[in-house]
Amino acid sequence: MNAGLPTDARGVVQLEFLLVIVPLFLLLVGLTQLVLLQVAQLVVQHAAERGVRSAIVILNDTGDSYDGAAPGEIGGVNGSPHSARYRAIERAVRWPLRALGPPGSATSVSFPVAEGARETHRGAVPIDGQVHVRVEHRFECRVPLARNLICERAALRPLDLRRVMTLTGEATLPSQWASYDAEGHDAP
Repeated sequence: MNAGLPTDARGVVQLEFLLVIVPLFLLLVGLTQLVLLQVAQLVVQHAAERGVRSAIVILNDTGDSYDGAAPGEIGGVNGSPHSARYRAIERAVRWPLRALGPPGSATSVSFPVAEGARETHRGAVPIDGQVHVRVEHRFECRVPLARNLICERAALRPLDLRRVMTLTGEATLPSQWASYDAEGHDAP
């Protein structure tokens, strides 16, 4: 006999099961959060593409529908921070983002001067060349355990324990603006 070593093997299967199931459960939870983040990234990218498609139409539209703002004007009139054109583009961007959370989620829409540039157009977007739209959305991570490992603290208020990930989508399209005369023919 083995002196000093226990020979009772009862409960070994349960212990081995626990040793295997805990890491597998954590892996499953982590993968679930990563998949949700990837889906959210696709939605944010779609929102950026939708925004740039809207921008190439709205930015050159007549001022009648947009509080008399000049073509390309995204800055506000009479002290408001954004023009009616900007708000129309923002509505187009926010529509697909409703799938990710409540409509009041932290989302920003900007018009970079070039693809990938940090500098953005402030008052007006040039109506020739390329149109760039960047969408940043703070996605709230909700999968327990994984959100603590993958996402950042929101820290919007003291004792705010929510975790978020800032997702960015950017899209560029060539401007397709054309001017027409009153009879419907191309202007010279």
